[in-house]
Amino acid sequence: MKEVLDTLRNICLRFLAGTQSITADVSIGDTEAYVVSSRRFLVGEEIVIRDSSQGELLTVTDVPESNKIEFEPAVIANWAVADGVVIEHAINQQYLRRVYVGEPDVIPDYPAIVITGNDRSSEWWTIKSTKERWNCTITILVQDDGTEQAYETLLHLTSKLEESLYSQFFPLIGKTKTVAVTADLSPGDTVVSVSDTSGFEPNNMIVLEDADYTEEHRIRRIIDATTFEMTRAVEHEFKVAMSAIVIKPSRWVLDSRPESTNYGHIHKGTLLKASQISWFCEEEKIRANPYPTPLQL
Repeated sequence: MKEVLDTLRNICLRFLAGTQSITADVSIGDTEAYVVSSRRFLVGEEIVIRDSSQGELLTVTDVPESNKIEFEPAVIANWAVADGVVIEHAINQQYLRRVYVGEPDVIPDYPAIVITGNDRSSEWWTIKSTKERWNCTITILVQDDGTEQAYETLLHLTSKLEESLYSQFFPLIGKTKTVAVTADLSPGDTVVSVSDTSGFEPNNMIVLEDADYTEEHRIRRIIDATTFEMTRAVEHEFKVAMSAIVIKPSRWVLDSRPESTNYGHIHKGTLLKASQISWFCEEEKIRANPYPTPLQL
């Protein structure tokens, strides 16, 4: 269950918050910022530039480059790379403060998300494998200020999280091996250069990923100690400068989605509004054992 919950937290942070570190200092009066990747930001969206203690709410006016965001109004503070400054999505002049796995007794900041595991069930899938189903609850918490804005913020956050979960039908749960890509890939390429091919075999399913894109592939053959060929070509660019990697997952999900949503839940007293998303994922678990243990000897 822990790997499933960690995956859900990663989806919330990566797709709902859209956290991107700045790569160059932003000074008072600036209306642009450079980030690792600007792909998840759209013109007209609310964003926040912040460090661990404070932030400024802005609106995206243009995304002219893959690593550049333009916004208004001009910032009124200095923001330094050395301070761990990030840019994230905002909704109704608020931004996601925290994502918890497990339900803490005290939540100091809102909006917040709490992810809990409910149960696991199992049924036979084939003669030698079972289908495991993991059920989880994702609770979105918003401070209730007695106005419509709090409820609207809750609805917007819930909708965006549902979209994020639907976009990840086959979320990555568990990793057997991760290696760095050592040469840029262009659309149409099938040969991948990596730091080390040991541990990879023909027919292995892999995930190719950088700060911009993720694609699933299968290995056709191992060429040498640092190169392998895939069964189909990549569809996007994968750049070494964008920290491109190859992941060999330890688990493969058959299906996952937000199954239902409760918008009327009140959590931790009457000053909070909350929605609860019931989410599940299913995976195949091989049960065949080629070396069974003796039962009587």
